[in-house]
Amino acid sequence: MFKNIFSRLMFTYLMIITAVILTASIALSIGYTDYLFKDKEQEQLKSAKKVGRLVENYINGLNNKQELDSSINSIGYVTDSSIYVINANIESIKDKENVKIGEGLDEDFLLNDLKQVLAGKTVFRKTQYSSKFSMDVVFTGYPLKNRNQITGAILIFSPVNVMEADINKINLIIWICALILTIISAVIIYFISRRISRPIVQMTNAAMKLAEGEKVGEIQAKTSDEIEKLAEAFNTMNRQLEITENVRREFIANVSHDLRTPLTSINGFVQGMIDGLIKPENYPRHLAIIKEEINRLIKLTGDILEIAKIQGGAIKLNITDVKVSDAINAVAAGIEIMAQQKQIQIIWECPNELYVRADLDRLKQILSNLITNAVKYSGDGSQVRIMVEQKKELVQFMVRDNGQGISQEDLKYIFDKFYRGDKSRQNDGGTGLGLNIAKHLVELHGGRIWAESKIGEGTAIYFEI
Repeated sequence: MFKNIFSRLMFTYLMIITAVILTASIALSIGYTDYLFKDKEQEQLKSAKKVGRLVENYINGLNNKQELDSSINSIGYVTDSSIYVINANIESIKDKENVKIGEGLDEDFLLNDLKQVLAGKTVFRKTQYSSKFSMDVVFTGYPLKNRNQITGAILIFSPVNVMEADINKINLIIWICALILTIISAVIIYFISRRISRPIVQMTNAAMKLAEGEKVGEIQAKTSDEIEKLAEAFNTMNRQLEITENVRREFIANVSHDLRTPLTSINGFVQGMIDGLIKPENYPRHLAIIKEEINRLIKLTGDILEIAKIQGGAIKLNITDVKVSDAINAVAAGIEIMAQQKQIQIIWECPNELYVRADLDRLKQILSNLITNAVKYSGDGSQVRIMVEQKKELVQFMVRDNGQGISQEDLKYIFDKFYRGDKSRQNDGGTGLGLNIAKHLVELHGGRIWAESKIGEGTAIYFEI
């Protein structure tokens, strides 16, 4: 029925407010009605007591019949009531058929109530139809006493229609106020629902545009609640997606260039050999170049496939007790030729009997990626330092280069895939995947990896497993 959050919020809030206002209005109406009848009951009871004292004074000769009638009539006028004083006792009304109260008061309900009154009880009827008055009345029956002896009954009748007129007026006011409150609430609820739903609708539309590959702006939501936090999270995600998309585009451009360059070179040498442009005696030199270019392609595709396997959960670790010094020695030996070409000295410090629970091949891969990076970005004739030490239950590794360092702006992104902060290094043969692979492999071991760097002071990569 309601296909958007605005209409659902509007309907839900309106139903709740309407139900509250309706309940409150009914409660007020019933409460006011009860209050009027209770007030009438107390008024009639006070009148009955006054009449009782007047009659007792009359019996004792303290006033005359004219004064008594005048006083009773005055009380009846003030209270809008008809008051009757009956001289009777419980014995005189046992035979109902022979009882004649007079004044047209011989009604069944009255005879029954009169028995209770003459028995010493006070009777009150909120609404009772009276054939004498041909209308509904409020009735009170009160024992008439003289010297603490019941000598009769005081009967008081007040028309209900007078009270109903007051009740109807108050009910009209209550329901008009209820209607006005409902309309005001509906207007307020409309704007509140619109305010709540607007950022959600904006985020929904923005998410759909993102899914279609369109760019979207930031969502503004100043609600100081979870919706504002959601909007902030969405904006952060949007910015991160934009960064990732830009990096991805750069990566594709770089990879396309890195693939095209060796393939073009290989194609040129092979075509030259086929066409006879390259003499057979020069084949070894050109084949060596072809082999080097093929190795670059193998490294590039290998890194891409490695990332795919890690993200697909296809890598399973073979955890054993690995002697750390042996692992470092093996990796350093494999990189020695590359280091010698730049006259870089690899220095490492590690306790000889230090062991770590790790996958040997993956640990070597982590160290190889980090040390290769350090050698690649260190200046000629400098040093690359490797330090390993025990930290309680963890083993901490550090690989430090003597390169130009990384800015703080770029430092937080260096473990993201495809990221290379230094644009001048786009032609260095790297893919921007090495550190990301190392990060994933460290985390597969349950460890963590981080970097510290300052411009002009080199970079140190730490990891713990």
